[in-house]
Amino acid sequence: VTNPTESQYVQEELGVPENKVTMVPNGISAKQFEVLSGVEKKERKEGDPVVVSYIGNVGLPQNLLVLLQVAEKMPDLIFNIVGTGEDIERVRAYKNDHQVSNAHLLGRVNWEEVPEIYSSTDILYAQLTPDFSGALPSKLYEYLSTGKFFVFGGEGQAPQFLTKFENHLVVPPDDPNALKHAI
Repeated sequence: VTNPTESQYVQEELGVPENKVTMVPNGISAKQFEVLSGVEKKERKEGDPVVVSYIGNVGLPQNLLVLLQVAEKMPDLIFNIVGTGEDIERVRAYKNDHQVSNAHLLGRVNWEEVPEIYSSTDILYAQLTPDFSGALPSKLYEYLSTGKFFVFGGEGQAPQFLTKFENHLVVPPDDPNALKHAI
């Protein structure tokens, strides 16, 4: 398991004895941390739009339609979705059907390109739907490493973990209004 919530579930719900459960936390490599912690913020010129980015797996647990719904309501901002995954076609269809022109689907990028994307981003975003409230995504370690402000939509284990850190807001998952307000 990767966190205390998963450990409790495996023991109580699945009946696995405590001495048979091993916790191996998520995280990022020391090299990734070194690179990400050195990311500098790009100089913004007056009038430059605020850039909000999601960088990671585009899957059902992330439900990135929420980010696109906010992009529709905030046309003066730029929203980037970097990555691909099982939900990319649904995300792409929503973007096209709703003509969300300020949202950019950048697809999968090489690791070498990621620091530049972080550098040009003002606000990072991540989410896990309620069905995944027991998870602690490694994405949070990555975001924390950058020192950038981020908004996390989620409940359960991840928000509990984030209480130890600053420079972020936690909002309810799947709530475009809460995300818009946080941004």
